[in-house]
Amino acid sequence: MLGGLDEVPEEHRRRKLEVISSWMGEVRACVVTCRTVEFGEVLGELGERLSFAAVVEMRPISPDDAAEYLYSNSASRDRWRPVIDLVEREPDGPLAKSLTTPLMAYLTRTAYREPSTDPVRLTAFESTAEIEEHLFRA
Repeated sequence: MLGGLDEVPEEHRRRKLEVISSWMGEVRACVVTCRTVEFGEVLGELGERLSFAAVVEMRPISPDDAAEYLYSNSASRDRWRPVIDLVEREPDGPLAKSLTTPLMAYLTRTAYREPSTDPVRLTAFESTAEIEEHLFRA
């Protein structure tokens, strides 16, 4: 696994993909993660496709899917209602934006899994950075 090809210094990215491409085959598997734009740039430099490669691109999670995901781990939907209401009311707000990524949705559900926790706290943050920092520390 090569996580974060886009974080490899630019001058080394092409060579990394050349090695991976020559190494991969029907019996070898490799996962490479990278931001879409940077991956396209490296493939453009390489001038060919990766052998035996499939590309999966993450898409933002919809508010409805985020709500269902948060509800799915809770004995009571009521505790999540203020959070979901805010996401629906402010789809471009910091909480809604935070919940569009699988990592933040997972961290949100995990941080507020226990009935003794109160996810309403998430509605007080004013930026995605504050929300993410809170969830990483939770």
